[in-house]
Amino acid sequence: MSGESSNSVSNFSVDQIPDLTGKYALVTGANHGIGYSTTLGLVSRGAHVTMACRTEAKANEAIEKLHKDVTVKYPHSAAAAQVAKGHRLPLDFLQLDLNDLNKTQKSA
Repeated sequence: MSGESSNSVSNFSVDQIPDLTGKYALVTGANHGIGYSTTLGLVSRGAHVTMACRTEAKANEAIEKLHKDVTVKYPHSAAAAQVAKGHRLPLDFLQLDLNDLNKTQKSA
């Protein structure tokens, strides 16, 4: 082995994601953590993202934060330009609680 740990982190950048204009994505847990970061990266590259979250209130909080974060973290993106013009990002909400099978079935 070259002395590299199997736990090493790759140097992935959102800039490596191609233009996603016209593409749709569904992200579970989109209001926090990895789901939030994934949503931010996808929307910054032009994707229309459906945010699957347990509650609409948490999704709305995340949407407001996404509008701020896209202009700070990706200021030269088309998404940031949309926000600067007063447009909303292409984000939708889907109520989805994967901890409750009955609620999950209703979301389908």
